[in-house]
Amino acid sequence: MEFSDVIHSVDTGKGSPAIVFIHGFTCDLTDWDAQTAVLSEKYRCVAVDMPGHGRTPSEATTTIASLAESVISTIVRKGLSRVVLVGHSMGCRVATEVNARIPERVRGIVYIDGSLNPPVDPELAAQNAKAHLDRVGIEAFIDVLYGNFFVPASPQGLREHVNRRRAHIDNKVAYDAYIDFTRWEAAHALPALRKVKVPVMLIQSTTLHIVGGERKYLSIAPDEMNPWLEAAQASVESVRMERIHGAGHFAMIEDVGRTNELIGGFVATL
Repeated sequence: MEFSDVIHSVDTGKGSPAIVFIHGFTCDLTDWDAQTAVLSEKYRCVAVDMPGHGRTPSEATTTIASLAESVISTIVRKGLSRVVLVGHSMGCRVATEVNARIPERVRGIVYIDGSLNPPVDPELAAQNAKAHLDRVGIEAFIDVLYGNFFVPASPQGLREHVNRRRAHIDNKVAYDAYIDFTRWEAAHALPALRKVKVPVMLIQSTTLHIVGGERKYLSIAPDEMNPWLEAAQASVESVRMERIHGAGHFAMIEDVGRTNELIGGFVATL
């Protein structure tokens, strides 16, 4: 049995291009339930649990490349020749890597609440990430990260949805993924972004700030830019930028109606 045979996904609806949903770090495909329920009325919608997340088993080592390969194998296995990639958070990195590997199948990309760290040597970035995780522990790191996902207006239901999976996170997967996340971003994020030749929509609800010495998501202000938005705008020829105000990191759950409207409208233009 090939590993691709055990990748869990949800596949609903019909129509082309198909929309492929890619979740974030330590998340799973249920984050997209409100999108697949509505957008599948017009388009084929495929949401993927990447290795070590949701109902897909983990691999020996988790990297951005291996996560991207799991999405690619799902796309190929399902015979999807025209896709729109929708990535959230870490899924933005995965979507960019997927596009770099199979650009002939990608017709557009939607990035939801992406971010970009300052440029640094890739191995130094990985070493620093590993040192930080070894110092504080992966569980404490995830606790802080999850606490920062929300803003005061984030609904209790969202907090419960996100925190429910806390007990099921594979700590080794999270450890490996975060270290490679930082390495990939330093080495490949901008070069891979420059390879994007299809229309892109940026849906941004937060931006990262340093508060009390810690990285924290804050709701994006009207017309606010950040390094990620600036890099995407400078690297990709066709970019549409949308901001969802008053929401936390999970815009697709906090503002379902607006997110669905934006994704559906974008796909319709393709």
